[in-house]
Amino acid sequence: MFIGVDADVSDLYLEQVHAGQMPAPYLAIVSNNTQSVPFGALGADVNLLPGLDRPRNRATGIQALHTLLIDYLEPLDGVGEVALCGNGFTAPRSPHGPFLYADHRTLAEHANALQHLFRVHGPRPGNQLILPAQGPVTTGTADWVTLDTAAEQTGRDALDAFVTDPWPVDPTPVAPMLGPDSWAVAERLVDSELPRLARQLIATRTGALACALHDYLAGPLDGQRLVLRLLAPPGEPGQTLSFAWDITGPVFVPVATTSRDEAMARYPFGIEVFYQDLVALLTGHVQIWDIVGGSYQGWHVGERLDSPVYALFAVYGEHQRPDLAARCYAESLARLDPAPASIR
Repeated sequence: MFIGVDADVSDLYLEQVHAGQMPAPYLAIVSNNTQSVPFGALGADVNLLPGLDRPRNRATGIQALHTLLIDYLEPLDGVGEVALCGNGFTAPRSPHGPFLYADHRTLAEHANALQHLFRVHGPRPGNQLILPAQGPVTTGTADWVTLDTAAEQTGRDALDAFVTDPWPVDPTPVAPMLGPDSWAVAERLVDSELPRLARQLIATRTGALACALHDYLAGPLDGQRLVLRLLAPPGEPGQTLSFAWDITGPVFVPVATTSRDEAMARYPFGIEVFYQDLVALLTGHVQIWDIVGGSYQGWHVGERLDSPVYALFAVYGEHQRPDLAARCYAESLARLDPAPASIR
């Protein structure tokens, strides 16, 4: 069994499989991370550049299946069965309910009808896949898992209603407003984080493409390739703080705030988040996954994975900042546990 979740397939592993030093996997588990939302909603697919945010520019189920089953598994010859996982949470600020293409049972049925390379499974909570010493995989059900079918249907109904009659979803902060007594601390925290973020962005796909660009809409580029727009800074509701990412440092430098249209014409990449959400991210109260889909907006040139969304995932994901993730999880557990601290 090969589990390929949130990671590329290791070159060393492939070499060992091809050399016969490791057995070729019979079952592969792949993670559906499309997080695709209907047109009008906020999500990782949204690109604010004119003409690039339209229904045909959102990820589709066909693209998800091709990426997972054809592109990702191409080097793993001999895989006989595939199981889909992931994409099972509901993002904040999501009037559309679940993500598109999150119904893995339906995706698996379509995948099995459209290809002959392997059998695809779309297990639901409680389903079991049993892999014997020699295939094929058999299926079962855990009797201790019960689905909330009413809540599931409510989510499906919300998604169907939004797809049928979509409306624009405005970004709103995920984190609560900062109180005046915390403004100075928040500003120091953000100022101290910008140098680190400037360095980390270089190693992302956004950074690689930004460094390779020479010209943009207005002609030759200088070192400033991305603008970070922080909405509603402390004590200034309705205002925006702007910082340009200069790859020659790399460093973020304060720049004058312009209209969004002017910023898109000046910088090939842009990030817009609420100031309080960035502070909440840096203090471990929310995760980057919470912000994308709730308050994030942005633009980019290049392909989907060149978006600053995926750069932020790479910089602030739990694999890179386990300290922040640990605090988030601790707070979540504390909210779930009603027992007073003196009893625990």
